[in-house]
Amino acid sequence: MTDIENILISIFSIASCILVAHLVCKYKVYHYSGDNTRFGCIDGLRGYLALGVFIHHFVITFAWKTTGAWVSPAEGYFNNFGNAGVAVFFMITGFLFVRKILDSGESINWTKIFISRIFRIFPLYIACLLVIILFVAIQSNFVNYSSASQLLIDVSRWLLYTGSSINGYADTGKIIASVDWTLKYEWFFYLTLPLLALLMKSKIATLLACLIVVAGAISPYQIGLLVWNFMWQLSSFFLIFFLIGGLTARLSKLTIGEYIDHPLVTLLALSCLVGLFWGFDTSFGFYQSLLLAGFFIPVALGNSLFGLLNRRFSKFLGEISYSIYLTHGIVLFTLFTLLFPGLLVSISVTTYMLLMPLVAAIVVLLSWFTFSTIEKPMMLLGKKIANKQ
Repeated sequence: MTDIENILISIFSIASCILVAHLVCKYKVYHYSGDNTRFGCIDGLRGYLALGVFIHHFVITFAWKTTGAWVSPAEGYFNNFGNAGVAVFFMITGFLFVRKILDSGESINWTKIFISRIFRIFPLYIACLLVIILFVAIQSNFVNYSSASQLLIDVSRWLLYTGSSINGYADTGKIIASVDWTLKYEWFFYLTLPLLALLMKSKIATLLACLIVVAGAISPYQIGLLVWNFMWQLSSFFLIFFLIGGLTARLSKLTIGEYIDHPLVTLLALSCLVGLFWGFDTSFGFYQSLLLAGFFIPVALGNSLFGLLNRRFSKFLGEISYSIYLTHGIVLFTLFTLLFPGLLVSISVTTYMLLMPLVAAIVVLLSWFTFSTIEKPMMLLGKKIANKQ
């Protein structure tokens, strides 16, 4: 397929998800859970970021099933669908939690914050881990190739985001498209929040911390995170995305004015995104991070991208974005490894790409289910417990 055809089928796939979201919002009782303390445009953006990661892994899946190699797509724009999605998710985390620190002042209840994070992230992750264990058992014909103690170690590593194979099944991570790697960066950021709050009390300390993060991003060797490297093998580069989010939170405290949602600002933001997709093969670079900042900052400050991010279906996709992110790999693995293991070697890449809108719609429907049955109830429980602190 040509580049134009690839982009069109990707847009059509997102449109199919919008259609599903619209129908859910129209015919089912769906209430956006945001309030005046939430940032609506960011909430409306999340779903599209997660769908970008799905598109990225949908393309990778074809290469994996036909060549045996799980590698980045040859087309830079397909690679950027996933890279940019992850990078902006990190920016959102940095923005929201630095803003929370700025709003809380001296009265930050860290216990409440960490309880809410545990109930936000772990329930769905554990549910996906149970699916991973089931699928590994199916692929292993329910035969134990490892001892009971080794199986326990294998599963425990997944709970710490350091998991690889379970029961010797080499493709364990591919069951969820290996997206778990980003969660250790999220947790690293959460665990450093108390220190970050202290640094923010001093302008000099804040500036020094920012310079260290930038140095870690532009250095060809990168500055190692020595404290955590023994377990998580973190790269200091990705901290620049949290930094951009945090600096944007600072900007959000200023009086920017109502012109942030002006069409010219929207065009500028979208131009940064287009420049990234067509000018680079990956979003993980210093100059690429500046282009992503040019896109993210206006959105975080209230630019709705011509009203798209304020639409009800966008908010719906945003609410289920974590489910989309964690479960899309399960859908791909179920379809093309469990149900139709030989399908991709018997069809052309064009035929496969034409399946993307249908598979994307399935991902959204599953994500709506997991959000309703796992995420939302556990978030409410976590909020109830946290409010007692």
